[in-house]
Amino acid sequence: ELETLGDLTKTIARQKGIFWSTLILSILIGAILSVVLPPQFAAASEVLVTGPSNNGLTSGPGQVLSEIAPPNTGFTMATSLEILQSQQLYFTALQTAGISVPRTEQELERLPKITIRQKRDSQVFVVIAEGGNRQEVQELAASYPRILQDYLDNQVRDTISRGVEFVHGRKNEEETALKNVETELARFKSTNGIVDSRAELERRLSSVNAIQQ
Repeated sequence: ELETLGDLTKTIARQKGIFWSTLILSILIGAILSVVLPPQFAAASEVLVTGPSNNGLTSGPGQVLSEIAPPNTGFTMATSLEILQSQQLYFTALQTAGISVPRTEQELERLPKITIRQKRDSQVFVVIAEGGNRQEVQELAASYPRILQDYLDNQVRDTISRGVEFVHGRKNEEETALKNVETELARFKSTNGIVDSRAELERRLSSVNAIQQ
């Protein structure tokens, strides 16, 4: 080891001009880049996915969502990741953070970038925002948990609303069908001279009572 270190020292001594020029050039390039390139900031937030995981279990505080939501309204980890990476959620997060939605590709390139990573094998995603504006980066990262929860809540409400509409529609169809049958039955009785036996018995009893009085 000492011989190797000694050889290295001798090599540097023989080529000290190249060594020092390379070292100084590297320092200068690093200094220039640090001045020329804009500063970059990063912020992160964590998002808990309350849908079914790969092992079939459902996570969440008290597993409340699974108790109040209709079946199949939870999202898998893969689907939740797609939602988090979607442009729709990104633009919604921009508006929530008070950042103007881009109208050109140049404006889009200047906006903070979002990276989504799963936290080990858990049902937690880490949202990392990176950009040149510290405040925008922090507010954008902080908005993602709330934005995702609002999105999932809307999906549950939409599912429940569609279910209620379906039940009301079926109820109206059944009531209409029942009224049609009753109308057809009344028409059939009238056409064929069929009377209701109970109603006829009550009518005759009323007549007898009236005569006796």
